[in-house]
Amino acid sequence: MSSIDSNISYIRFFYQQLELWPVVNQRFSDLHTQCKTKELPTGHSRLSVQFNPARIQSAKAKTDTQSIQKRPCFLCDANRPNEQMHQDLEHDYRLLVNPFPILPIHFTIAAKHHQPQSIFQEFTSYQNMLNQFSELIVFYNGPRCGASAPDHLHFQAGSKGYVPIEKYWNTDYEPFLQYIRQKDDLHTMSEKPSHYGIFLLSNFPTPVFVIRTHKYIDASPLFHTLYRALPSGPSPSEEPMINILGWQKENGEQIILVFPRSKHRPDVYFRDDDSRMSVSPGAIDMGGLIITINQEDFDRITPQTAHDILSEVGIGKKETQETIEKIHGREYQLPEQEPVIEVGILSHNVISFTLNETYHFGNQEIIGEQSVAFTDGKLLWNGKVYPKIELIPEHEGDFTLPEVMIGIQFHWQKKETQTFKGGITLLPDNGQVVLVNRVKTETYLSSVICSEMNSTSPIEFLKASAIISRSWILAQKLHKNKKTTSAGVCGYTNDKEIIRWYEQSEHQLFDVCADDHCQRYQGTRRITSNNSLKAVTETRGEVLIFDHDICDARFSKCCGGVREEYRYCWDELHIPYFTSHQDKIPAIAGNLSDEKEAKKWIESSPECFCNTQDRDLLHRILNQYDHRTKDFFRWQVTIPQKELSRRIKKETGIDFGKIIDLVPVERGPGGHLSRIKVTGTHCTKIIGKELEIRRILSKTHLYSSAFIVEKGEEENGIPQSFTLRGAGWGHGVGMCQIGAAVMGKKGYDYKEILKHYYPNTTIKKLY
Repeated sequence: MSSIDSNISYIRFFYQQLELWPVVNQRFSDLHTQCKTKELPTGHSRLSVQFNPARIQSAKAKTDTQSIQKRPCFLCDANRPNEQMHQDLEHDYRLLVNPFPILPIHFTIAAKHHQPQSIFQEFTSYQNMLNQFSELIVFYNGPRCGASAPDHLHFQAGSKGYVPIEKYWNTDYEPFLQYIRQKDDLHTMSEKPSHYGIFLLSNFPTPVFVIRTHKYIDASPLFHTLYRALPSGPSPSEEPMINILGWQKENGEQIILVFPRSKHRPDVYFRDDDSRMSVSPGAIDMGGLIITINQEDFDRITPQTAHDILSEVGIGKKETQETIEKIHGREYQLPEQEPVIEVGILSHNVISFTLNETYHFGNQEIIGEQSVAFTDGKLLWNGKVYPKIELIPEHEGDFTLPEVMIGIQFHWQKKETQTFKGGITLLPDNGQVVLVNRVKTETYLSSVICSEMNSTSPIEFLKASAIISRSWILAQKLHKNKKTTSAGVCGYTNDKEIIRWYEQSEHQLFDVCADDHCQRYQGTRRITSNNSLKAVTETRGEVLIFDHDICDARFSKCCGGVREEYRYCWDELHIPYFTSHQDKIPAIAGNLSDEKEAKKWIESSPECFCNTQDRDLLHRILNQYDHRTKDFFRWQVTIPQKELSRRIKKETGIDFGKIIDLVPVERGPGGHLSRIKVTGTHCTKIIGKELEIRRILSKTHLYSSAFIVEKGEEENGIPQSFTLRGAGWGHGVGMCQIGAAVMGKKGYDYKEILKHYYPNTTIKKLY
């Protein structure tokens, strides 16, 4: 046994191995000349059967613990035939030519070290294999699902175009994928499916879960969510019974099929009469290519028999639905009592604050001015060092912070003094002191709706704001506990694209932060009217519900006349209550994905709720630092060449040189750009999504990404400036706050406002 140079291609390695191993070379030749294949078309899917007598060793293999212990492991170096070569791969794997082939090119990819067959910790390696062997399919057989070596971790790879589910994927299966989110969120043939995520394929003899991802995206969190949701294995220590089959498309998209199993072999395998068939399904069989080792089995297998075998060894409708429910995270219960929210207010190397009421620290009573500093990984307070400080208020609590930064990285960024209610937790983190406010949900909301909008706003608008803010914060808290949300900076970067979006769940020390990144929470001094308290009190405990789950009720300042879809701003999810519609009643669906339509819309001043010049209303609903933003519905900004090129280099870390052009690549139906091509004298890349575009083009963030581009005068072919003409203020998803306030003034109640901005939802009182 010896290795072949790891730098040669795997195809060249394959043919070198055949030259050096005549017996196996003959088997591959026999596969072409003697093995038979026939189609087994069924009503809903295409199956086929292969007669392959050389596979008798695998089909008849005993995989019980006792049998495995008795035989030497044929994947370990010491036990492989002398003729079998190997090629070293990354992540401690070795490439071997499979000596009992099913496919014209057929490899085994074995771990260098003897360890049990288990996929959970190796999924990232599996994704890497899809990229490395992009011209092949790569598959995995679980320990009790066709793996003839369950004691030694391994994958297999082989030729594309032979396994029916892969061969006919684009035409027969992909159009029928159902996105797993809610029971009403199933894509029909006429809809464009969400690009990445977990899907269900139901027009196949057995349910198939599908992970769609990209070679630059780590899909491990998706897989682990699915893995944990699958029916349990034969024992608590064993993985769920599964087969996996996947491939990578030319554009880098990866299709990963997960076949959950209910049994190792079908009943016909064990019969002792003429109806017996030696069919022992693995991943290839589950993909629709049934392998038979006997001529008589090949001759008499029918489409119905093949369908029944796959259906029998797969899982049923009940187990499928239970898996979907677990993927949804439905095992958590909606709160029945008012939750406490942990809000990250401030982080600094030294934090000073004043306790306006008595607080307790252990047995001590604390009041007045305090100062806490970071030192050697701990907190220094009153001459003593602590790993954590928790201050519990004697009553409701009241404390003041003198310098809290608000509007971070936006054009209204500034410091101000803020006063809060509730408890205090101080934590050391990364060289700084972090101050977390523990506050009851309803107290938190009283501040939020006055921090986001002025408390003199119309009462029905404030009620709607209270409900969506309550829904949003409780959804974040629940989903974070169940680890169903994305974390921090998400997306991918490659030689052509920089795609990023930002999620609040990056916060590990608290539920949400106090700034625009999550929701503006600026203390009790914002509550300058009884209206805000009335809005929170009269809607106490009410949230928006979709399909038995609390809605992630996002909102923006002004949609510019058409609301945007969620997936053009964040991850590729289709969420039924985040549809694109014009901001008027009746609501007409958005159609601004086309550049001509977007340009026409942005250059116009259409009638809609948020197109208002009512200065009295705007004065009532906008906070003081927002008053200077008067051109939110339609705006224009000119960026000099020098400033633009410097800004893009700073934010991306890439020197584009001088910027030659900014070209829209993808818009949502609400007109917001989710991808824009930046062409420079040094390089060209596509940038996305919505907030990333706004962030790299302006140091204070553009009002929105719903803009068109006009190039200024050129010198030597280089535009000396770019003028962006845009619409709206914010991402445009969910409720348009200015539009909703106008609705409130026009006499719409809060239920009508919410129905307009969040279709398909209901209002539920939790506590």
